[in-house]
Amino acid sequence: MVYIELGKMNMPGSSVVIILCMLVSLTVSHPLSYGEDPEVNYDAMELISSKGYPAEAHTVITEDGYVLVMHRIPGPRGTLQQDKKRSVFFLQHGVLCSSTNWLTNLANESLAYLLADAGFDVWMGNTRGNTYSKNHTSLKPTQKEFWDFTFDEHSTKDLPAMINYVLDTSQQSDLFYVGHSQGTIMGFAGFTINQTLAKQIKAFFALAPVTTVKHIEGILQPLSNIYDIIYVLEFVTDGEFLPTSKLVKYLSELVCTPQLRLVDGLCEDILFLLCGFDPNSKNFNQTRLPVYYSHTPAGTSVKNILHYAQEVKSGLFSMYKYRTEIENVKHYGRPTPPSYNLTELNVPTALFTGGHDWLADPTDVNASIPVLNTTGHVFYRKHIAHYDHLDFIWGLDAPSLVYSDIITMAKQLLLRV
Repeated sequence: MVYIELGKMNMPGSSVVIILCMLVSLTVSHPLSYGEDPEVNYDAMELISSKGYPAEAHTVITEDGYVLVMHRIPGPRGTLQQDKKRSVFFLQHGVLCSSTNWLTNLANESLAYLLADAGFDVWMGNTRGNTYSKNHTSLKPTQKEFWDFTFDEHSTKDLPAMINYVLDTSQQSDLFYVGHSQGTIMGFAGFTINQTLAKQIKAFFALAPVTTVKHIEGILQPLSNIYDIIYVLEFVTDGEFLPTSKLVKYLSELVCTPQLRLVDGLCEDILFLLCGFDPNSKNFNQTRLPVYYSHTPAGTSVKNILHYAQEVKSGLFSMYKYRTEIENVKHYGRPTPPSYNLTELNVPTALFTGGHDWLADPTDVNASIPVLNTTGHVFYRKHIAHYDHLDFIWGLDAPSLVYSDIITMAKQLLLRV
């Protein structure tokens, strides 16, 4: 285990005001040209193939009719097709994100490419409602019913549907699972309540692991105080929250390209307001900001954000709480929603945590560690003091501090079989 002292940083108070002003000013019409980096306009398939890797897109339908798209890199750079059976890695993104989180750094910096070059069959999931998974067998995204989901459904319906499809297609009996942020929630929830699913996981690598969020910091901390406002959004909107839009893409060019940097540090503020703030940005590739912004946020449901607000307020890791006991009884057979029981996690688990992480706050993480340790399945923990929430997917030193560990451990586990 590697353990380094915790550290915390304060969020610049003016950032929210600046961002709101920028968004208002950008509501006027402007011609769009997203700078010089073509990856701003690439989708996931183009990001993969542009770097010389084989790229595949697969769809799977969940038990309740959502059509999910997964992206696959079946072999190393230069491989034309799946030339042999390979051990599988499944990568699951966080809230408001998509499979492109694993693809938007350079080939020698992004986990998906590094895993492919290490000889693995790499799959990347997309949860219902994001950029790549906005279809349904009977519902349309313009219908409020389409957005009636939270991370409960991601964990209990999306995850098993995707993993079962991946294993069937790759002809494997199990796989390695990497989750970031909400991707870890899906693992902690899904693997504890579905033991059949848990048996299909060779190892669970949890990056910025999230269970409870009582001590969340930054702009998301007041969620519990504006719970009723978020609840109202379900009635006054179609239920979608922060999808990828031309507005966000234009913001990425106007604010974040080196030639058009309007406010120094604003780009970092926008990203890190949600997840943690590093004023020096020494671990962050500034030139990639337009690419990050063109793919993130990728959208979710207002109900999902409401679920997070409940978690901040209650300090529990539980299923969605409906407004009345009658509704809870209807859905759960009890007046309060059940909690996810971490002591039932029966999957070998490696935890990677950060000292400046505002979403997977060290206080919440440290409270969950003793519970997880009672299962005897946590075989590795690495705490990186200077890491914030996004360093695990975009940090310049992530390949050396995180990804190399994952690849090494995976290969060691395969040798034991």
